[in-house]
Amino acid sequence: MCQELLEIPIAEDKHESRIATLRALANRHQRIIAFADSVENVFCYAGLMQFLTNTLVICFLGFLIVTSHDSNEVLMKAISYYVVVNVEAFVLCYTGEYLSSKIYRETLFLSKSISQSAYASLWYELRPTESRILKLLILRSQKQPALTAGKFVDLSLESFASILKASASYMSVLRAMY
Repeated sequence: MCQELLEIPIAEDKHESRIATLRALANRHQRIIAFADSVENVFCYAGLMQFLTNTLVICFLGFLIVTSHDSNEVLMKAISYYVVVNVEAFVLCYTGEYLSSKIYRETLFLSKSISQSAYASLWYELRPTESRILKLLILRSQKQPALTAGKFVDLSLESFASILKASASYMSVLRAMY
């Protein structure tokens, strides 16, 4: 794609060829962006359900651990389940962090390449309508994708910390009401 941007024909008699090339490049870039968006849509709502249920389960298990003073057997079961749910929430958020950083690095490299190639092309010798297509391609290549939980919160280690913080807050409210 970058090579094709650099090889856009500049000759005046190649106007139709330039337009066709620019449109093909813009369509190809749009398909790449659509693929990243479709991956986000597949994991979006599953991530939201995991995010919310992990928050609630951690909250209630923490409450059970705090309030179970007399039964060591219940306490041990609750602590082991509490650790497993925390690990599950961590894996979910770490996976989102890893994929987002991986996608970010790849798209940053690709976006920089596309932007630099479009800028390095002889855009100043194109007609204004043709150079607008390049300008839109440069602008669109600067948007970075991210995996989210229901399009509300990015799945990252920061969101894992917010799960733990929210669970502790809800647990303290339940403890105060108990």
